Amino acid sequence: MQTSNQRRRLLRDLETEPLRTWAVLTKCGGGLAVIALIALIGAGPADNRETIARAKETPPPAVQPAQAHRQQVFNERRARFNNHAATRNLADRSAKPADRSPTIIR
Repeated sequence: MQTSNQRRRLLRDLETEPLRTWAVLTKCGGGLAVIALIALIGAGPADNRETIARAKETPPPAVQPAQAHRQQVFNERRARFNNHAATRNLADRSAKPADRSPTIIR
């Protein structure tokens, strides 16, 4: 609850700062206008009759079983890996083995 002194002080502050009051009211009005615009856009008819008719005429896409799809993806990846496996193999038999002795850093 507000006391009468607090209320008078708030009213006096609002009267001395009319620009701030108008700025707050303008912001609120702008926000409400944006919300109303979004509501109008959302309420409009989004479906075009020609688009719906074309969608009904097109056959549904062929559904591929999951196992067959996984097998296809696996085969494609294996083929890509086998094609590039020779370029990835940097170490061949002529290369010396790396020195695997532990190094001590002091």
